[in-house]
Amino acid sequence: MCNIQEHDVSDCSFLRNSAITEAKVNYIGGRNQAGNYKTLSSAVAHIPNREGNKVYNIYVKSGVYHEYVTIGQNHNNVAIIGEGPYKTIFTGDLNVKIKKVDTFKTGTFKVFGESFTARAIGFENSAGPEGHQAVALHVEADMAIFYNCLISGYQDTLSTATHRQFYLECTIEVTVDFIFGYAPVIFQKCRIEIRRPLEGQQCIVTADGRDIDHLDSGIIIQQCSIAPSPRMGFFNHSFESYLGRPWKAFSRTVVMNSEIGDIIHPAGWLKWEL
Repeated sequence: MCNIQEHDVSDCSFLRNSAITEAKVNYIGGRNQAGNYKTLSSAVAHIPNREGNKVYNIYVKSGVYHEYVTIGQNHNNVAIIGEGPYKTIFTGDLNVKIKKVDTFKTGTFKVFGESFTARAIGFENSAGPEGHQAVALHVEADMAIFYNCLISGYQDTLSTATHRQFYLECTIEVTVDFIFGYAPVIFQKCRIEIRRPLEGQQCIVTADGRDIDHLDSGIIIQQCSIAPSPRMGFFNHSFESYLGRPWKAFSRTVVMNSEIGDIIHPAGWLKWEL
C-alpha cells in the first residue's frame, strides 16, 4: 500500500493544516498499482507503538478496497490521506439482518487510536437497506478529524461512539439513524444526503446516546445542508424524514446555521417509540 512517513509534531496544528498533503511518498497500491503495501491493515501493522509526538501519514491510491480496517488504541497520530472521497474507498457489507453481526461489529472502518485524521477518503457499508444496521465508520478515538470524506451506507452508517470528533466538508449519505453514539461531535460544512429507505421506514438524521444529564456530549450540526440524495429522484416525499430522535434519556442534538431541505418533516423531531 504505502510507505509511512514520520513527522515531529509538538502540537496538534500539524494534523489540522493543508501541508499534510504536500509530502511526496509512495502509496498504498491497490490491484495493479505499485506501493509498499497492498492493504491498509498491513501498513498500520508496521507503525511502531509510540508514546511520542510523531504523526504517521499513510497515502492511499485511488481504488475500491474491500478491507475491514481497525486503527487500534496503540496507534495514535495516524493520518490516512486518499485521492478523493469518491476515488479512494474502503468498503464492506457486514450487517445485522443478513449476516447476523452485532451492530458495533459491522463497521467497515474502526478507529480507536487518538488524534486520528482522515482526508479525502470514502468509507462505505454496501449491505443496502435490507441489511438493516450496517456501520460504515465506527469512531472511538479522541480528537479524531475527518476532512473531505464520504461516509456512505443506509441504517446506522456512522457510529460516533465516544470521545471528541470533528467532521469538516464531508458527505454523509444514509437512511435510518445516520449518526448515532455517545460522543461530543461537530459536523461543519457537511452535506447530509437522505436516501430512500425500506417500505414503511422513516429516515432519521441523528440518534444521540447521551444518557447522563451532566455528560459533556452531543451532536452539533453547523453550516451544513440536509437534502435528498441526488439518486433518490421522485421518491423524495414518499416517506417521512426527521432531524433526529432521542435514543437515550438525555439525548442532545443542535442544528444551527444550516440549510434544511423540505424533505424534513415540519415537526423536525421524532419521538422515540419504545
